[in-house]
Amino acid sequence: MILAKHYSGKGNSLEDSGGFEIIEDFGKYSSGIKVFPLKNNYTSYEAAPYVEYEFFSECDREVTINLHTSPANPLVYGGELSFFIGVNDDEIIRLVIADKNHKGGDNSCSSWARAVLDGEHIGSIKYNIKAGNNSLKVFAAESGLVLEKIVIRDMNCDKDNSYLGQVESFRNI
Repeated sequence: MILAKHYSGKGNSLEDSGGFEIIEDFGKYSSGIKVFPLKNNYTSYEAAPYVEYEFFSECDREVTINLHTSPANPLVYGGELSFFIGVNDDEIIRLVIADKNHKGGDNSCSSWARAVLDGEHIGSIKYNIKAGNNSLKVFAAESGLVLEKIVIRDMNCDKDNSYLGQVESFRNI
């Protein structure tokens, strides 16, 4: 587990000089990062601000990468919340955290109810990582979303029994 504020590098937007900034005393995990200034979205990762996380793996393996975010609603009704992510030099993929069916404030919407009860959204994606040093880049898509933590889990390991999950590791999975 890596707290979002413990990134190893970052880059600002090529369009508007926007970038991720740390928000202390926020959310379920006591901090998060968010893009400022607020803008509706970035349609492409090439111009979007990003943060980078380095981690080490003892072997080649398939992992699940979970992005834990604030329980925000899309900035536009019927919109989405997402990030672009990539590992090493692999293809950059758009990870949707809340899709167009997410209806904030509608108690019949299961994704909204889950986000409110858990105090977070979780977006998951599977990746193959290599033995040795790896790099995860998270690019902004919607600036209204706060990233709080990242969990990288080996597909062959059991899940934690704790509701809040693991304590932060030293970039080693």
